[in-house]
Amino acid sequence: MKHNSTENIVGVICINLGTPVSPKTRDVRRYLREFFRDQRLISPALVRFLISTIVPWFRATSSAKKYQAIWQKDSIAGSPLLIHSLDLSHALTQELQQKSGSSKITFVIKLAMNYGSYPLEQAVSSLVAMGAKTWVVIPLFPHYASCTYGGSLDRLYQLASKLWYVPAVRALTPFYRDQSYIHLLATRLTKAIQFPHTHTVISFHGLPLKSCLGSPYNKTTAAKHCGDPTGKCCQVLEQTTDFCYRKQCWQTTELIRQECGIDPQDLTLAFQSRVGPEQWTTPDTLDVLKHLATEAENTGIKHIVVMCPSFITDCLETLEEIHIEAR
Repeated sequence: MKHNSTENIVGVICINLGTPVSPKTRDVRRYLREFFRDQRLISPALVRFLISTIVPWFRATSSAKKYQAIWQKDSIAGSPLLIHSLDLSHALTQELQQKSGSSKITFVIKLAMNYGSYPLEQAVSSLVAMGAKTWVVIPLFPHYASCTYGGSLDRLYQLASKLWYVPAVRALTPFYRDQSYIHLLATRLTKAIQFPHTHTVISFHGLPLKSCLGSPYNKTTAAKHCGDPTGKCCQVLEQTTDFCYRKQCWQTTELIRQECGIDPQDLTLAFQSRVGPEQWTTPDTLDVLKHLATEAENTGIKHIVVMCPSFITDCLETLEEIHIEAR
């Protein structure tokens, strides 16, 4: 793509978490190894080294089978997360081109991943080659977590700091309570809960509880009650901070519930993807679904609708974990 030298080129980087380049065991193992080496995911260096060295060898085969179950063989991209992320970036390109009109600004949208396909380094190199001196960063995570939103900006800032000409960088803030985001989710959910006797489960990606509470902001007196394993502390707004991931999930859920007009007893907030022996944010989605199914005769529930607002695109966690395993 050629650009006139008089144009102001603005680079827009959409960052998602990542996906292996293929569902083959060796590629999944390489992806897991890269994933577990992230210090924001696993802080202690020795523990991080051991996990990133050992765990991929044991998990790669089973994870590869899960990826194979959702892989789109009729698409060059293959990975649903990559396919939909590319669709999103293409749609954003068209929207920005229409809105910029005849102005001197040219928007160049680049998709990037923290791990696996479409590495962030590649997007940065491309924008540098084009001469983009202003970057707008869109972490594709509605809620703030140190290992997702925080990790994306951490890596980008490190790459930008090594450039001779450091670009002006602006990052969009988490949008977990943005009105348009909530309205979109509520509109889709309203269509899905038209059946009588329906219970809604709002399922977010879980975090180890210590990650949820690990922010230095939680050391303040105002947040001294934060840490209730049941999550009730997050519902008392003055006692928790806006940096609490679980509180953000609760706020998203409550805004969706209010716009859809769902009775509180007909909706449950839950967290999925729990792994390992540590205590995670609760309740666990699979535990909730099992309980709802077991008690269906007593409660009169005939339909369960699961919505996953923390995922911008379909991926392993939605298509395999929810649509296959949970179903």
